[in-house]
Amino acid sequence: MFACLLAAASGCQFELELVHRDGGVVQQDGAINADDGGAPEIDAALPAVNPCAGTVTARFDFAATSPADWDFFAYGEATSSLADGWLKVEYDSGDNGDSGGGIFEYNTHDITDGSVITRVQPPSDLIGRFAGINVRQAEVEDPANLELELNGGQVIVFHDGDLVFVTSYQPPEGIYLRIAHAGDSDFDFDSSEDGTSWTTWHTVSDPTLDLDLRASLASGSYMVDNEPATTYYDELIWCQM
Repeated sequence: MFACLLAAASGCQFELELVHRDGGVVQQDGAINADDGGAPEIDAALPAVNPCAGTVTARFDFAATSPADWDFFAYGEATSSLADGWLKVEYDSGDNGDSGGGIFEYNTHDITDGSVITRVQPPSDLIGRFAGINVRQAEVEDPANLELELNGGQVIVFHDGDLVFVTSYQPPEGIYLRIAHAGDSDFDFDSSEDGTSWTTWHTVSDPTLDLDLRASLASGSYMVDNEPATTYYDELIWCQM
């Protein structure tokens, strides 16, 4: 589930059910459209780094062919594709405003004493748009989930669909987002401009959350008057400290 917030005083939320490609939500399957180019210019703006500061458990760099254990989804006026090693999500506002897409993973990776990280290039104007990373329990009927989102000039944290933290923030190009197991039942929500120095925005405690977590990346629009926009994800990394 990725949620949206129109403003501090007036918000909106929508539920996104991530289902298998045969279930009607997923528009593209594991052999999705060939690399269509168009990677953002920031691809060469930062040196290659290991944002884990530890051991890489799994690393998905969105090469020109889709990893077998991922599925792409899109809803409303949106498409998800690959572009020069980036996950590319293009979306319009649509008739009702809700439009977006991304990718989610079926296999799970243990993040005990570890983290899950992505590098994202959101649209320059985030008003009425969101981009983020989400983790949730796999194979659970009512899964616990955690979400870190860039949204309308803000950074926002959701816990099981409830907004638990929001503050003003204008992200730079190519920002890293991280959800990290901080010990016991605590999870930190972090960001970094360079993949090495991190800011912790909020910490959530959830003793019911299994540490074998399924990840998803998604972005989109929730305002009818928005112009078309594009979000890029560079990679997604599971880490052990």
